[in-house]
Amino acid sequence: MKPLFYGAIAPLLLSGCGSFLVLKPVAGPLAQEREYHGIDLKLRGPRMITTSNQHGASRAVFPDDTKCPGRWRVLSPQAAAREPIITDLMARFRFKEVALAGEVAFVDQLGRRVQWAHASAQCDDGLQLSVFFVVSATSDAGRGEARDNRSNVFEVW
Repeated sequence: MKPLFYGAIAPLLLSGCGSFLVLKPVAGPLAQEREYHGIDLKLRGPRMITTSNQHGASRAVFPDDTKCPGRWRVLSPQAAAREPIITDLMARFRFKEVALAGEVAFVDQLGRRVQWAHASAQCDDGLQLSVFFVVSATSDAGRGEARDNRSNVFEVW
């Protein structure tokens, strides 16, 4: 599937009880492997909406069928504002940090509010995966970036 397709279906996937994201390697050792198709990140739990109390279980599924458990949660705007990777992603996606009713909030290019989420997974072999992605009703939902503790960087769709 093409990234454009993922961007089109991500809002639908993130609106149900079970959702998934695709992590495509863009830098690091895995990006050099032409045959490496990426990682599926399955998210389970309550319906993902833009409130910071949403959370649930995650599971990374690798091409060799290795499965690694973890957790996901929607970040409060204050917590998201403290994450350096989110600051970088906001500049890349052209999001803005604004004050709404005296609170920190994030908006896309059209002024629509977006929220950030974080997922993690831990494998038995020591691999740790950390994923930051957009949760919203916009076409940006699901976009983000992931990193592992083996110098790999992934684009999230």
